[in-house]
Formats: sequence, structure tokens, C-alpha cells
Amino acid sequence: PMYIDKERLRVLQETRCDSKARGSVYDPVLGICCHFCRQKKLCGEEGCKRCGEGDFGQQCIGKTECSSCHSSNGILCRACLKVRYGEEMEEVRKNKKWMCPHCVEETGTKKFWICNSSICLKKRKIAPTGIAIFQGA
Repeated sequence: PMYIDKERLRVLQETRCDSKARGSVYDPVLGICCHFCRQKKLCGEEGCKRCGEGDFGQQCIGKTECSSCHSSNGILCRACLKVRYGEEMEEVRKNKKWMCPHCVEETGTKKFWICNSSICLKKRKIAPTGIAIFQGA
């Protein structure tokens, strides 16, 4: 596995947010971009080897992964997953068949379901939904 250097890891561990939301540390290398908020922040999930230990080879456990497309469209942070789609990260992690809004729309498993990210809404010529506030624990 590839890791970041020890000094950068020390700084990362000192500044990394321990909240379960979007996180607070922007990292252009380790951070994984949320499709909705487009924030490339490290998650604050306990036990995340990617964000907590700097292991590039590990998946971030604070972001979703679509079982169908495995694309960047299926990556959502905890806050966007909850606020925009009403889903809990723990439930998504347990559900090995979880699909992102794009794939749900494509398969038609939920009637009238679309991805409501600003990128996707603009493509449809629909006004973006605007800011939503996550009141995390």
C-alpha cells in the first residue's frame, strides 16, 4: 500500500475533524470528492484508514460507493446522504446492493427519483436546490 509521509500524517492526525459529517480538513490528495457538495475533505469516521492513516489503497468509509456504477456519481458524504436523500451512512454500509441516485433513476426502482445535485439539475435545465444545513451529532 501507498502511504503519505510521516510528517504529513502527523499534521493530518492533529487537524482532522472527529465529527461525522463532511469533515473539516480539505485534502487535494487523500480527499475524495462528494458528488453533491463537491467537497474534497477527509472524513471524520473512526477507523477510516484512508483519512486517518493516509493509506491511499483504502476506501474512505465516510463516503458512499454505488454497488452498480462504482463511479464518482455514487460518492456522497455523510451529510449530503442524510440531508439530500434521507439515508444514513450506517444503513448504506450494511446494504451491499446500495445504488446511487443516478443508478436508481436509471433502473427506475423509485418512481420520479432523480439526482438533485446542482450539476445534474443544471443538465436538466432545472434550478439547483440551494444550500442545505447538516446538523450533525
